[in-house]
Amino acid sequence: MEIATVDQVFQFGGYTLDLGEGTLRHADGPAFLRPKAYALLTPLVRRRVVTSATGRQQNGRFR
Repeated sequence: MEIATVDQVFQFGGYTLDLGEGTLRHADGPAFLRPKAYALLTPLVRRRVVTSATGRQQNGRFR
């Protein structure tokens, strides 16, 4: 079992992307992505291209 570190969990626009678990969640529950969409989202989030509506970042998490 792999434990996700803080730099593997990103929050943006009401979503939480956990790279360690390979999941995307919304407040309502899991958000389902096709594998190619997830593969595209992952490097964008890692490079901080995806931001929240306010554009602020705190402790590696977008708010």
